[in-house]
Amino acid sequence: MEEQQDIKSFSLAALLLVTGFCFLLFTLLLRIADGVSTRLFLWIGIVTFVAGLLAGGATLRSRTNKKNKSKLSP
Repeated sequence: MEEQQDIKSFSLAALLLVTGFCFLLFTLLLRIADGVSTRLFLWIGIVTFVAGLLAGGATLRSRTNKKNKSKLSP
């Protein structure tokens, strides 16, 4: 059951990272194409990318804590 929880939270992190990356890439392509940058897309990209990094970091941290606890328990 705990493993399913890790998988769900990791997929959320991956979703946020991909979404953030796509918004940032789209903003870059818009800027290259016609020189106009949309601040809304830039901010959405930054916020979702950072949220994905935080969610991924929390997932990895919880996995390492569980592994360390299982190694210490007899």
